[in-house]
Amino acid sequence: LSSKSNKTNFEVLLKNLITGTPTTKPILQAEMTRLAGDSMMIFQRSYVDAVSSDLNISYFIYSGTVIKTTRPFCKDKAGKVFKKSEIEGWASQSWSGKMPGTNKQTIFNLAGGFACRHNLYPATKAQYEIQQKKKDRKE
Repeated sequence: LSSKSNKTNFEVLLKNLITGTPTTKPILQAEMTRLAGDSMMIFQRSYVDAVSSDLNISYFIYSGTVIKTTRPFCKDKAGKVFKKSEIEGWASQSWSGKMPGTNKQTIFNLAGGFACRHNLYPATKAQYEIQQKKKDRKE
């Protein structure tokens, strides 16, 4: 802040960046909305991951809807059951929207990356095996 500024001027400037003015678009609002959404999804996934780790879960379903803006990374996985080791392997892949810091531990919390609405929920070995049998029949 320069010597010509004060707390009130700073608050007005910050408010305008967030909500916009009659002549400008809100600059930070969309980013804050995305950040809040990402934070909530990461928190939810982290809780499921902690419980799953405590229970030594080995299979997960990639759960969530597919919409027009769903990335190919998520679209390919939605509704399918995976082994924990398969999911850990995703971290070495590259895709649009992947969050920095994604590794074999954090993939369970970060999933498909920025603005991802998908979750990894525990599944059973039987669910995985049924899916594999269906996949084998198609091939």
